[in-house]
Amino acid sequence: PERRDDVQRDRTFSALRWVIAGSVAQRAIAFLALGAIARLIGKEDFGVFRQLATLHTIVVFVLPVGFDQLVVREKERRAEYMRALGGAAAVTFALVAAAVLAGHAYLGRALGMGADAWLLSMFPVVLAFQAAKCAIKPGLIADLNLRSINLAEFANTAVAMGGGIALLFVSPTPLSLYAAFAAGEITEWLMLRGCCAAPARVPWGERLAAFA
Repeated sequence: PERRDDVQRDRTFSALRWVIAGSVAQRAIAFLALGAIARLIGKEDFGVFRQLATLHTIVVFVLPVGFDQLVVREKERRAEYMRALGGAAAVTFALVAAAVLAGHAYLGRALGMGADAWLLSMFPVVLAFQAAKCAIKPGLIADLNLRSINLAEFANTAVAMGGGIALLFVSPTPLSLYAAFAAGEITEWLMLRGCCAAPARVPWGERLAAFA
């Protein structure tokens, strides 16, 4: 038992180090990149992208419907809750995506997006990858595999910021920033999926059934 406690303590401290290192690295990249982005795009165009990014942040927060906490806390029923989490993320994604597509004109006016409101039509595509990430991350957190999570998040930030700067040189529009943002999300999903244990890759039909 004492040996197991030592191993668990080592894993916990290792996870903490990765969280701190990942947070510092991401903030450093974001700080440097945002300075360059501010010089390449107008304030109004950047504001449109910020509205989109904020909308994603709000929706991603509610996607798991609380099942992510159960996955982390309930070790005995973790497999069951992982399936339910996937189902919850899929159902919430479908409802939000349908609502955004149906009301994108009104939502665009409410967010002050003007002629760029059409970018909301791309929202469900990006959200789909974020929902897929939500179905993976809690299992990795429960296993204290924060190294993989932080590497994936770092790659997301690097691709989104670096890609955004590169695309702004070609076309200084909100679309460039949003496309780079999407590329970052896809990169993170691919990396998380690559380190996900095979048993966690449950068919979506089973996940929906578990949630129902």
